[in-house]
Parts: sequence; C-alpha cells; structure tokens
Amino acid sequence: MTWRFVDLGAVLPEYGAAADAAVFEEVSGRRSPATLHIYSRDRMTVSLGRFRDLDTDVRRDALEHLDITAVRRMSGGSTVLTGPSQIIYSFTSEDIFPSKKDSYSEICGCVASALESLGLDAEYKEPNDILSGGMKISGGAQYRAGGFLIQHGTLIVEPEPLIQEILMPLKERSYPSTTSISERLEHSVSRDSVKEALKRAFKKKLCPGLSDGELTEGELHFIADNSERFRV
Repeated sequence: MTWRFVDLGAVLPEYGAAADAAVFEEVSGRRSPATLHIYSRDRMTVSLGRFRDLDTDVRRDALEHLDITAVRRMSGGSTVLTGPSQIIYSFTSEDIFPSKKDSYSEICGCVASALESLGLDAEYKEPNDILSGGMKISGGAQYRAGGFLIQHGTLIVEPEPLIQEILMPLKERSYPSTTSISERLEHSVSRDSVKEALKRAFKKKLCPGLSDGELTEGELHFIADNSERFRV
C-alpha cells in the first residue's frame, strides 16, 4: 500500500474539518493513496462530534464572548477544544484491522510511540485516549464507510487554559484532567519536532514507505466547495 504524508500547517477551522472529509472521499474512492495528514487550527475552535449538541456541550455565553469558532467534524466522539497549541492528525486508509478495537489500539499506539520518542511516558487508554502521567494528552475518533476508515485526533503540545471556561464538564471520563507535551517535559517542543516524531512512528508501525505529498486537485476543490457546511 502506498502512503502519503501531508502537513497542512495552520488552517481555518472549517478548512481542517473539510480537509478530513476531502481526504476520506478521495482515498475511499481510490483516487488518492492512503494518507496521514496533520494540521493545526489557526484560532481557538470547538470541535463537535458528529452527534453532539452545541448547547449541551458548550458554555454558549463564553463561546460568544470570546468569539470562538465551532465546527462539526465527520467522526463521532466527544466535543473538544482545539487551537494553535495542538496538532490534529488524521489517518485514512482501507480498514485493514481485525476489529475496531484493534484499529484504535494500533493507531493510538503510533501516537504513543511518537510521544515516547520525545521523552514522555505514554499509555493507550481504551477506547480512544492516550494518557501521560495519568492525564489525557491525546484523544481520537473514527468514521467508517465502504470498507475505509479515518481516525483523527488531537495531540496537545501546549496547555490550553480555556478548556474549563468554554466546555461543559464531562459526566464520565477515565482520567482526572488533561496535560500537554510541554507540561510533561517541563520545556517547550517545536511543532516540527512533534511532526517528525509522528512521521517516524507511523512509518515504522503502520505506514511503510510513507513519503511527503500534497493534496490533490480533487481534494482542494472539495474543500473550497464544502468548507462552510462544517461550521456550526
């Protein structure tokens, strides 16, 4: 299987959500190779799971006061706050895994390996989280159709103090709080260092032959035509 790596850099919230859908559309249509792509939001953004409700999950007064953008991603999962201090990864391929549980374990395992290579302790926590020091540092969600899957997730590079102010508290969670790479290491780490760690880990474990690439014309047209529909 051919693997493509694409770094979109810092993008508008709706652009990133549309890019995930565009890549899935083209990969599942066999017009693009299996893909690992990453990006960061260029501003603070609430990312709603496919079936989540804005009024249930978000403090709307804070959202409006702070002028925070909200988007709805294609996958399920909980509502999260993302922004420039995080890297979002998206893994899109044929569903080559024995089970959904195995897919989460193997993909999250690559992210955990990347964190370990940076000097952190990292533990996969079922069904879709990665913990460091017992605290959440990454979470993922999936969408599946036609024998293909996309798993995308956040990787917290720097702490985000606005989480409690914007998001309603989760009723149930398997971790006490969130943390970040810089907090765990007690020093800052460049985005490029995290990117290279992710590339190495995925290439070693799941994406042999992973090489740098770009979005296709079809993917770019999809993003241009559909970005606004991902805003909430």
